[in-house]
Amino acid sequence: MDLRPFTMYLQEQGLHTTTIYNHIRHVRYHFTFFSADFTQDQAIDLIDLANTTSAKKSLANTVSKWLQYKRENNDEIVSKIRFLSAEYERQSQVKRKAMSKNKDLPTCNNLIQLLQDHYDAERWKEYCILFLLLTYNVRNLDMVGDVVRDGRNRSNHFNWFVIRKDSVLWKRNLYKTVETYGAKQQVIKNKQFMNAIQQLNCVLSASDNLDRAVKKATGGLGEASVLKIYLSTPRSATEFKRVSKSRGTDLNTLLTSYNISK
Repeated sequence: MDLRPFTMYLQEQGLHTTTIYNHIRHVRYHFTFFSADFTQDQAIDLIDLANTTSAKKSLANTVSKWLQYKRENNDEIVSKIRFLSAEYERQSQVKRKAMSKNKDLPTCNNLIQLLQDHYDAERWKEYCILFLLLTYNVRNLDMVGDVVRDGRNRSNHFNWFVIRKDSVLWKRNLYKTVETYGAKQQVIKNKQFMNAIQQLNCVLSASDNLDRAVKKATGGLGEASVLKIYLSTPRSATEFKRVSKSRGTDLNTLLTSYNISK
């Protein structure tokens, strides 16, 4: 079966490259199923064989796109997707509540799992916030910035996430210690982040309650707690220096003020 026409159809829908890849991956993995005619009931039976709710939802989205491509009815699959989305959100809320009630701080692995949960549930804002906190160890203010596709002629007194073909250029002109460390730039090539941020107009807005928005993304943790958790995992001297440079924080401050035992 030639999947090029289906791929072109997905591209015409304006889907991100990562999303198209996932749809094609599902079709190839279930090649025998998709290469034959099938009813929506048969498709639902296939979807229910997936191990997790997120995996079921992902496959259901592909089935829906395939039926749209074939100009066939997909109403039952759409209903299935809505049910799976609601179920995934319910499961995620249970996890977040359990994390917030736990007096002990979560581990770095717990936060990485929460990050993937955000992505699978298409909570794009929460995903982007937690990704930036875990990857670049920044403060809330650093993430206040608009998402744009043209970085030219932009204010040097504001933060920008510039969408490029193969990366996102994060220009940080506004953060707590900018007068000491100067403006910073990061080139982000993570495919999930690139897909997520293209769904947003901004990561954080100046009108947001920044602390509340960040805690929603982290399961109730402030950015300082996230940094403490990150640094509590054994890190090399080189990594501490990287965090110091990325955050714009003196190395000695990292060692003394972000000790998880304090």
